[in-house]
Amino acid sequence: MKKTLIILSIIITSCSKDYYFNKNQEKISKVLKEIKNADSGVRNFGEFVNYRYGIRDFDTVADSLDEINKFNEINKFDFTKIPSKEKQMENWSNNKINLYHEHKLESVKLMEYVDNINSEKLYKIIKRNGYPSFYKRPWRDTITLRVGTAFIFTHFNYETKEEKKLLKLIIKEYFSGRIDEGEMRQIMWSVEGRNGYPYNYIIDDNKLKEKLRML
Repeated sequence: MKKTLIILSIIITSCSKDYYFNKNQEKISKVLKEIKNADSGVRNFGEFVNYRYGIRDFDTVADSLDEINKFNEINKFDFTKIPSKEKQMENWSNNKINLYHEHKLESVKLMEYVDNINSEKLYKIIKRNGYPSFYKRPWRDTITLRVGTAFIFTHFNYETKEEKKLLKLIIKEYFSGRIDEGEMRQIMWSVEGRNGYPYNYIIDDNKLKEKLRML
């Protein structure tokens, strides 16, 4: 009897999320776009600090190649040849070094603040409406409403109490069939340490179930 009630509860919750997703698509899309813009804004600010001080890293070099229409050369570029940040700062004055670290710390704090807000908003969306998958959910308008946000989930620190709750919810949504496998690979690749490339990550359902039990 207890097992039957649990199954019924899961079915009712799942139907409820599908109902609210279909009903609230405009609101969901609006919030997702706000989250995406905030996420992009704080990370652009962090990269702006590097541009301002002339620091070269993966992002600044990739952006430079993109600006001169050589984005396809990113795969050919040997990023290991970029000198370490310490090497690039060798001839800087102490004042310039201190200012750089001060501005980078400001950008990191701002990023953490925005990430915390974004993760809270996404948790609320998923809890009520289910995961807003770019591929798996039936968006009424794929041009104006559908928003891709899987990459944003790779920016969170899943060691905190609140974001462990978010990860638990994400795994449940995956097993409910509301998250595309590619989106889940991208998220779990980040959670598991970002080794290799996201789409080479192999999802192990048993491993996911074990992680779910531990969260």
